[in-house]
Amino acid sequence: MKRIFHILLFILVTIFAFLSCQKDYSYETGTALGGTAGATLTDSLGNCKNITIKGTYKMDTVLTDSNYLKVILTVVTPGRYKIYSDTTNGFWFIDSGYALSTGAVTVKVKGYGKPILPQASNFILYLNSSLCTFTVAVNGVSVYTDNSDYFPNSIASNWTYFNNYISDTVRYTVSSYVGVVTGGNTYNIFVPSDTLNYGDNFYRKDGTGNYYEYTYLDDSATAPTDYAFLKDNVAQGTTWYSDSVSTTLNGKSTKLQYRLTIQAKNISVSINGTTYNNVIKVQTDQMYKINGTYTSLLSWYDYYAKGIGWIDEEYPTLSPPFSFTIKKYKVY
Repeated sequence: MKRIFHILLFILVTIFAFLSCQKDYSYETGTALGGTAGATLTDSLGNCKNITIKGTYKMDTVLTDSNYLKVILTVVTPGRYKIYSDTTNGFWFIDSGYALSTGAVTVKVKGYGKPILPQASNFILYLNSSLCTFTVAVNGVSVYTDNSDYFPNSIASNWTYFNNYISDTVRYTVSSYVGVVTGGNTYNIFVPSDTLNYGDNFYRKDGTGNYYEYTYLDDSATAPTDYAFLKDNVAQGTTWYSDSVSTTLNGKSTKLQYRLTIQAKNISVSINGTTYNNVIKVQTDQMYKINGTYTSLLSWYDYYAKGIGWIDEEYPTLSPPFSFTIKKYKVY
């Protein structure tokens, strides 16, 4: 029994001596893995390092394990870290772990949530007292795309037109983003090269021969509307109407609607020395409610070529006549 006591005493003394020789790690100061890592998102000069965005970000689609950031940390002391972003447009990034070494350490920061809108989403990323910004491009939901119809809408396709009123050209390019407006409809955004004289145009099509624009019917309309500017699935002579909207005419409140008619189908049109075949001609009448009756105050003609799109617009009743004619195009 005495032998057992001596053995136990020896073991206790040995354990005490071993513990006394260990470094006194502080879980408060981060000098062990249980503490907070001394780390930043910036380099020694305070500049933010590159944040690499991985995965595809799509409107109304829940993020998965493929959606994450690759972030380079500057680690001074090893330890536990937590890195996170704010919440923007319905999604965010957050992750935690251990930085086992000092210097430049690359970590993954997982994405969560579901993007709401198809737009550039700006974030702030936080780690300890450091922060950096980054932007994630959110694409829209799928839109109907067919380049063999009368209004191609594939991304990066572009058309250059000549405006005879200002004797200048403008190029419209299909943006990689889409717009979503009231009603849940999704539109391609056609962006002009000249934003001073022109604005973005919002178009959609349903795949059954109907083509729509979301726009103000005149400069005084109180709200934009979605209307069919072209129907390739109806016979020549067919007429349809847009919804009526509130506007003002000569300082008085009134109503406005468009009346559209297929004037010709499968015709050939020559523009600037180039002949376009399989063309549909549409007449649009801008009709105001005057004394209880809708009256056309302005009319124009639009021409659409199959596989090419909008090629001409004419206002023959204006003085001098106005035209907006195609010069060149590229459909992808």
